[in-house]
Amino acid sequence: MSLLGLVGVYILWSVGHQPGGYERHFGNPNSGSRLMICSRDNRLIVGIYAPATRMTRLRYSQGSVGDLLDNDETHVAADLFSWGFAAPHWFVALMLSAVPAWWALTRHRRVEEQFREQEGLCRTCGYDIRASDERCPECGEALPPLALRKPATAPT
Repeated sequence: MSLLGLVGVYILWSVGHQPGGYERHFGNPNSGSRLMICSRDNRLIVGIYAPATRMTRLRYSQGSVGDLLDNDETHVAADLFSWGFAAPHWFVALMLSAVPAWWALTRHRRVEEQFREQEGLCRTCGYDIRASDERCPECGEALPPLALRKPATAPT
């Protein structure tokens, strides 16, 4: 999901460099909340607002979300009917890339430990522990009992 978000940020960043930027509103314009996504001036702006109705005719339909569009210094805006945030594209991309980076780093570690266990090596240092009893002679890591250890795989 984060990778899709990264692709979306890249697309919005590239479209946002066109004259006038990019602005899109999603949802029913007559009722309920609307989602606004805007990319301009090297900022990504996301907001949810309630469209103007007969009851709220006097107030600006986008409320505080409009402040994000009009003022480059505003980064977070909220009121009773709307909320939104604005951030540089690079910041949003950095936040979205944290999850895939964490996943890749932990997956590499898990794969390495699994490989060492299958080959009869110490999980910590990689020393051959097939003949060792309680602790790894190299690093001192406590080892599972010999009955629980898997034998090294034979080459085929």
